[in-house]
Amino acid sequence: AYTARMQIRVTVSAPDPPIISLTTENDGITLTGIDPNISLFISDTDTSSVTISSGVYDLELKAPDNTVIRLLQGKVTFSPNVTK
Repeated sequence: AYTARMQIRVTVSAPDPPIISLTTENDGITLTGIDPNISLFISDTDTSSVTISSGVYDLELKAPDNTVIRLLQGKVTFSPNVTK
């Protein structure tokens, strides 16, 4: 079965731990279907502890033969909740 992992960091070279780490093992990423469809979930607890305004991420898919494919990469912006 395929697995997936995604990390958000302040910069590409930022040390561990990442700001947010999602995997199929921690239920932050769900793979469904043959294609597969990819769903991401970041809890309100995780986002409430974020203190940066922007960062970088990538999303990798790991095949059963351990081949890793980077599917997405880019910048992420965190916007604090306005409505209370």
